[in-house]
Amino acid sequence: MAKIILVDDSSLILSQMKKFLQAEGHDVVDLAHDGREGLDAFRRHQPDLCFMDISMPNMNGIQCLEEILREHPNARVVMLSALREAEKADTCRALGARAFLSKPLRFFDPTYMDHLRSVVQQVLAD
Repeated sequence: MAKIILVDDSSLILSQMKKFLQAEGHDVVDLAHDGREGLDAFRRHQPDLCFMDISMPNMNGIQCLEEILREHPNARVVMLSALREAEKADTCRALGARAFLSKPLRFFDPTYMDHLRSVVQQVLAD
């Protein structure tokens, strides 16, 4: 069972991801609604995995990712974004994100859920 934090300004995404991850047997230890809360949650819990949105108030996900990786170079962070721009994914990977998922997250699609499950397993095994 992995210790996971979720960082997203969408309460719906937080709720759906939490439900999915808990059903998979993981422990969602904190939910954060912006990058500053996410950074604080990461420092507090030092999770096995963090899912983080890019576009958020107060501190965006890329800034938060940089701070987390500066303090914890081996942190496992999966970035989420509704932005379809390929360079955002490339930027995140270049900074050290382990994976990048495009929104919307399709929790109703069994094929997508298998993909999400696979991403979680791969990142945790890395």
